[in-house]
Formats: sequence, C-alpha cells, structure tokens
Amino acid sequence: MNKALIVYGTRYGAAESTAKDIAEVLQNEGFQVKVVNAKRKK
Repeated sequence: MNKALIVYGTRYGAAESTAKDIAEVLQNEGFQVKVVNAKRKK
C-alpha cells in the first residue's frame, strides 16, 4: 500500500479544506493518507 503525508499550515482555514480534499482523492486512488496541521503538532 502506498502512503502519503499531507502537512499544512493555515491561518484562516482554507488550507485545511484543500488538504482534506487532496487526501480524499489520494484515498480513492488507494493511498493510506495522514493529514497533519503543522501548527498544532509539536
């Protein structure tokens, strides 16, 4: 199984929804996807 990590940072929330959209497309293609907000993870 292919894996993908999507790391994003957002001030107003637009990047979060885009990251989730990208993750959904990748999941539909068979990827195991993890989406991480860089500002919340330390």
